[in-house]
Amino acid sequence: MPEGSAAIVAEAAEKFSASPDDAGGGAVAFLCPREKAAELADFLLSKGAGRVTVRNIEQVFEIPNPLYDVLESRVPAAKA
Repeated sequence: MPEGSAAIVAEAAEKFSASPDDAGGGAVAFLCPREKAAELADFLLSKGAGRVTVRNIEQVFEIPNPLYDVLESRVPAAKA
């Protein structure tokens, strides 16, 4: 991404409901709703991105996992 990319990343995140992640080497990866992927790609290219790729992601695992935390809080602890 070109100079000033932090502002572009922030704008893209807000505008396209995208979650940015530093992909290393000056690249940024975004997770966004499928229906917004083409618009996000057009936006990034118009802002100077040299290449944008789009792919489907089936599952994402991360720590902490807010959904698991809610589930764990509702399930009684097993007794030894």
